[in-house]
Amino acid sequence: MMKPIFILVPGAWHQADHFKTFSEHLEKAGYASEAVKLGCMNSSPPTESFQPDVDACKAVLISHLSRGNDVILCMHSYGGFVGTETSGLIVADAEKYPGKIRRLVYMTAYVPIEGQTVSQMVGEVPAPLADLSHVVIDLENRIYGLHADLAEEVFYHDVPQPERSRCASLLGVHPMSSFESPTTVAGWRKIPSTFIYAKNDRILLLHHQENMVKKAEEVVDEGAIIPFDGPLGKFYVESGHTPFAAKTEEVVDILKRLASES
Repeated sequence: MMKPIFILVPGAWHQADHFKTFSEHLEKAGYASEAVKLGCMNSSPPTESFQPDVDACKAVLISHLSRGNDVILCMHSYGGFVGTETSGLIVADAEKYPGKIRRLVYMTAYVPIEGQTVSQMVGEVPAPLADLSHVVIDLENRIYGLHADLAEEVFYHDVPQPERSRCASLLGVHPMSSFESPTTVAGWRKIPSTFIYAKNDRILLLHHQENMVKKAEEVVDEGAIIPFDGPLGKFYVESGHTPFAAKTEEVVDILKRLASES
């Protein structure tokens, strides 16, 4: 069986280049990968929904699936919204493609249920709440910016140098509209899924991550795939918000196992 290709979906304020070092480690382990360039990131004027991100993710997936390549879709943070929607749309037309999405991987990522938005899910977080003082709210331009120093500490507090500074230098702005766009489908209902919990995440606190997974597990249809189930369903990593940068080799080892056993 051919090895799957890892498709990497960045979170808000992040871009494809944030996965550069991680992709190099995957390549050394014998796996190809491609990171999605989000359409909403640094958009000017700001995009009106998260649809450009979905379109970008869909284009990358279809480029591989249409050539008969299997993929594993790995999502980080806000990328969970993008990947959940995109995978749900693609699996509905799975017969069109010779390749398939073998598994969804949520790296401390949002797990939305149909109809949910990022803003709604943030508002439903049980206490204690994460400190969001790193976010700059620009209502006039309808974008979310970042306080550079605070963002670096929150996102990358456990990422070694020089990777920490490299990642911080790549951060951008994100349109509010992308956080207000509801999902319409949920790929995790049809595709096996894995959650990589970041135990020391300062943005998506651990209890928030666990709460999202629990809610998804509670709305499974009878006879459907149970999300995050079995020995490949859940992994815990001693990491902050970016495990792919802080615990690169450990996450690569997890993905290698998923590739060989999915």
